[in-house]
Amino acid sequence: MFHFAEDEIGNGLRTFPVDESTEETFVMGRGVKDQYYLLADVLAVGTWLGIPLSHSELGPRLRALMVKTSTIAAAFLEAGESLVLSALGRLGFVRRGG
Repeated sequence: MFHFAEDEIGNGLRTFPVDESTEETFVMGRGVKDQYYLLADVLAVGTWLGIPLSHSELGPRLRALMVKTSTIAAAFLEAGESLVLSALGRLGFVRRGG
């Protein structure tokens, strides 16, 4: 969970594109424990990218950031698995099956 300073949230909300036809979901979910705060995530994205939510480059920059993040996460997982397998092998564990 991320918490941003009130001024950052205020800046994000001030630049949020709103007109008469705007509908934005603040929170959705079922019950008390299964909730997703969509507006908070949208504001966080604007803060991370450092651009107003109404900026025309928001979509392309967000997609590029998501691709980079996915690539880094996949590489991290692969490297972590290799590290664990190597360490277990040095400790004498033998891989069996699949």
